[in-house]
Amino acid sequence: MAPVGVSEAGDPLLATARQAIDHGVLAAESRTAIMASNAPVHARARVLLAELVEAPPAVLPRTPPPTAPPVVGTSPPPIVSPETEPKPATAPLPPRAKPTLERLAMKATSRGASLSIHAGRGVLVGVANQPEAGVVRLVLDDVAAAAKVLASRPGVSGARVRDVSAGPKSVRITLELDDGWRFGGVSRTSTGARVDLVGP
Repeated sequence: MAPVGVSEAGDPLLATARQAIDHGVLAAESRTAIMASNAPVHARARVLLAELVEAPPAVLPRTPPPTAPPVVGTSPPPIVSPETEPKPATAPLPPRAKPTLERLAMKATSRGASLSIHAGRGVLVGVANQPEAGVVRLVLDDVAAAAKVLASRPGVSGARVRDVSAGPKSVRITLELDDGWRFGGVSRTSTGARVDLVGP
C-alpha cells in the first residue's frame, strides 16, 4: 500500500481544497465535499475538519473621523441673512409746492354766470354765503396768488368780483351779486375750480 502522504498529495479533491483556502478559511464547497467522502485518503482531512470550528470573521469597531482641533482665540464670522441686510436709505421726497392762483374769469351762462378759478391744478374752495347782503366769500386754502390776480375784477351784468386778497396760507375772493341773484354751487376742476351763480 502506498504511504498516506503520497496518496493525499496526489488526490485531486485535496489539491482543490488547498487552492480554495482563503486567509486560513476553507471554502464551504470543498469542506462539504471532503466531509461527505468515504474515501480512505480523505479520512485524515475529515478528522481535522471535524476538530476545527470555523470562527466568524472579526468585526472591527468603526473609528470616528478625525476632527480638526479648535483654534484658540478666534470665532467664526457672523452669518448675515438676506432679510437682515441694511437697505440703502432713500432721500425724502421734497414737499409739493402749493398751487398758485393765476387767473379769474367770469362769463354769462344760460342760468346766470360762472366764475372760473385757474390755479394749475384742482383746489378746494370754502364758501361763506350772505344772500341778504348779496355777498359770497370764497376761501382758497393753501393757495398762493399771482400779483396780477389781486387786481383782477371780472364780472357780468348782475354779478362781479369785488375784492381779491391773499394771506400767508390762503386767498380770499369776494363776489357781489345784484338783487335776484344767488349762489348756485362750487365744483373742483383739473385746473382749479368753478363757481356757479344763478340769476333772476
